[in-house]
Amino acid sequence: MSNADLISLFSQLADDELTERVASGGLAADAQALAAAELVRRGVPVPPVTVKDQEAEGAYLGDMVIL
Repeated sequence: MSNADLISLFSQLADDELTERVASGGLAADAQALAAAELVRRGVPVPPVTVKDQEAEGAYLGDMVIL
């Protein structure tokens, strides 16, 4: 997506939905910056990014079983 497309998308989201996307840490760096800028434009505080801890969830070991 182009920056213009992302700006348009983020401008259409509700405050709480945009805040969740920013906090999720799932956006690419450029998208993260544009989403945060949209929150600032609205006067909404930018939340800290939550990083998933893979060790807490358990590492994916695959679908294979050793016999």
